[in-house]
Amino acid sequence: MQYLVNMISSSGKSKTITIDAESCKEATGVARRKYSSFEIGRVSPSKGEINYFNEIKSINRGRKWK
Repeated sequence: MQYLVNMISSSGKSKTITIDAESCKEATGVARRKYSSFEIGRVSPSKGEINYFNEIKSINRGRKWK
């Protein structure tokens, strides 16, 4: 199952990733190991949120922000 994980760095930068895991606790553990300097905010298994995030990510790919 995929989980959407929202994280915040110590400098206040936000990062959202998707992780394949069996449970919410496993997804949190994977995110903590991979991004140890980030604080885990929310872990969501919602399919709608994951689809929305992936769609926005694909739209913004290659776009330069000012």
